[in-house]
Amino acid sequence: MEGPCRAWEHLRPDGATGMSAWSDHAAHHMSVLLDPGGPFYNATCTNIAIPNI
Repeated sequence: MEGPCRAWEHLRPDGATGMSAWSDHAAHHMSVLLDPGGPFYNATCTNIAIPNI
């Protein structure tokens, strides 16, 4: 998820196309990632390492 976060921070300030480019790109990838049969289908909320920020 670091890549999408970096893309968000890069595109966010661009008033012309930033948000539209982000939403078009993210919509496709998030639908795949969050699909019930997607790559996280078997993920659980146990044993998650939460970094100290």
